[in-house]
Amino acid sequence: MCALSLSLSGCAALGGTFIPDIPSMEKAIEEQIGMPVTIECPADIPLQKGKITDCTVTDGTVTKYVRLTQDDAEGHFTWEVTTQDAD
Repeated sequence: MCALSLSLSGCAALGGTFIPDIPSMEKAIEEQIGMPVTIECPADIPLQKGKITDCTVTDGTVTKYVRLTQDDAEGHFTWEVTTQDAD
């Protein structure tokens, strides 16, 4: 998987929980590498500016981390696929 980063908006649920836009991230990565991927993120991510969360992305063979950084407390975030393999 290649390094890739984008800025997107997530969605903030009631109670201050951050819900990233996983389908948009999967689509962007799939367009870049030409194969389907699956992203999994932890549940109950607090909505907090500057909060960094690591998710995993896999194409069925290779699993990497996707690092999400919350840009503000409104659900906007930046993400990038890291070069580090996930265990």
